[in-house]
Amino acid sequence: MAQVSPYERRQRLWLIVFRKKAVTVHELAESLEVCVRTIKYDLAHMTGTYPIDTVRGKYTDCVKLEDDNIKLNGNLTDKQIDFLFRKHSEMKGNDAATMWEIIMILTSPKQQITVQ
Repeated sequence: MAQVSPYERRQRLWLIVFRKKAVTVHELAESLEVCVRTIKYDLAHMTGTYPIDTVRGKYTDCVKLEDDNIKLNGNLTDKQIDFLFRKHSEMKGNDAATMWEIIMILTSPKQQITVQ
């Protein structure tokens, strides 16, 4: 994978967890081609923003969804999401920024609104 920004890496991390429901820190590091320390830093940064839990294990740490019923804002397939990331990596300047905003909107967790 080409060098990506921390924001893009964290969004990709979120999508891996969303798709798999649970994944080890080592699997995330391998998938994103970064070290485990980078993944742990990203997870610390994402705490409170994304609906994920980290679970410390005896031999490895695991990341999982807080709730299996979480949905994305966009109703996209994995193939469509991968296509957006590929196109974003080919863009520059304002086009890349606009595409990134679109990706963030479509791949972020859907806000759950509680009516009182």
